[in-house]
Formats: sequence, C-alpha cells, structure tokens
Amino acid sequence: MKTDTELATYLQNKHDTNKFVPGWRMHNMGISRNIMLDFAEFTRLQGGGKSNDLRDKASANFPPKPDKDGKYYHTVDDVTWSCFQYNFKSEATPARFYKMSKADRRVCILHFKNIGRFTASPAINCLLSYIAWGSGGFYKERVLYKIWYESDFATDCINNELVVFNRLMDIRLYRFSTMADFPTYGNGWISGSLIFWDKFKFYCKS
Repeated sequence: MKTDTELATYLQNKHDTNKFVPGWRMHNMGISRNIMLDFAEFTRLQGGGKSNDLRDKASANFPPKPDKDGKYYHTVDDVTWSCFQYNFKSEATPARFYKMSKADRRVCILHFKNIGRFTASPAINCLLSYIAWGSGGFYKERVLYKIWYESDFATDCINNELVVFNRLMDIRLYRFSTMADFPTYGNGWISGSLIFWDKFKFYCKS
C-alpha cells in the first residue's frame, strides 16, 4: 500500500507520462471555478457527438427510431438513451434525444450530480458523480475504500479532501483493470480519468 505522499507522486507521474488517446479534448479544458459547470463541460468533451458502438454496454438499449441520417445511436454527447429515458420518462422521444439540447443535457447531469451528493466535499462529490457517470454508481469504490483504508471516505474527506480524492482515483484506476471490457476501452478510461484528476483536484481545499 502506497503512503499518501507516494500516491500523489504516483498519480502525477502517471498523468505526466500517459500517452493520451487522440481526440480527448478535455486535456485543454480551462477551469471556470464553478465545479458543476466544469463537470458538465468535461463530460461533454469526453463523450462528444453520437455513438452507435456495439461494443459499448449502452448498445443494449437503442431508441426505437433512427436519427435523421437513418442511423441508430445509443449515446449522444455522453448521455445514453437509458439515462435519457430515466430522466424524461414519457417525454423521452428519439428525436429529442438525438437533438440533445443544452437544457436536456443539464437535467441528465443533475441526475448524476445528485447521485454523487454523498459527502460534505464538493470535490469528492464531483468525483463520485464522475464515477457514477461511467458506471451508474460508486458502491464498489466505497467498499474497496473501506477494505484498503479501514475507514470511510465520507468521514476522511472532512479535513483531507486531496488525500481522499487521490485515494478514490487510485481505486477507480484499479477497478478499470477488473472490468471485462477493459481490453477494449481501458486506455480511454485511464486517459479520461487522469485528465479529470488533474483538472478537478484544483477544487480540493484541504
């Protein structure tokens, strides 16, 4: 187990030496000092456009009708059709999904923001929202934190935000390696997460 100082150095080195996947526009994203606006922009840049990749688990649920180009897409601007349906219920139409207005995307972002609202730290909550954005929740990360550190991150982050932020990111990177589709998407997941770590650690106040 790395010490917290060793972990901070490890993550920084991993970020600095990572060969970021081409097209990851988040790398040049500025910080606005509004954490939720930055979260919204980061996930938009990370997703970008429309996807019908059949290797993605989101492909289990496509809209019932195609887009104007005649193709079906399961994800638009990093919002899946399943997430869109959950938030808009009977008002979730394929045409509305494919259009993905800023207002509709904001509703979906708020959904994950609420999932991540778990601690007294906005920075930690934002990281939890990011984890939920990718995996639907953060239960496994919380369990691993308790096993690895014999503590709970909701308590630890009260006076040690950056320490907990680093620990959770390390756990997230470990979790990726245990996922079945890591060989397909692993490099992208790691790149995105390391950029997220580099951008959002700014919001850790202790």
